Amino acid sequence: MELVESAGDAARPALNTLEEIAHLLGRMNSDERQELRDVLARLAAAEPARADFIRSLPSALGWDGAP
Repeated sequence: MELVESAGDAARPALNTLEEIAHLLGRMNSDERQELRDVLARLAAAEPARADFIRSLPSALGWDGAP
């Protein structure tokens, strides 16, 4: 059990970071979301091997149809 608790403790900073990112992304206004979409489009063009994943991020964030 101690090993599992140690692994959970080690993961806590990563989870905290992900929660903070989710919070900040959720507070973006439409202009900021569009700016992020533009950055992701440029990144997808520069990273063809990851382009599908990069292009899917707005949808994964629940931004389908949202400006």
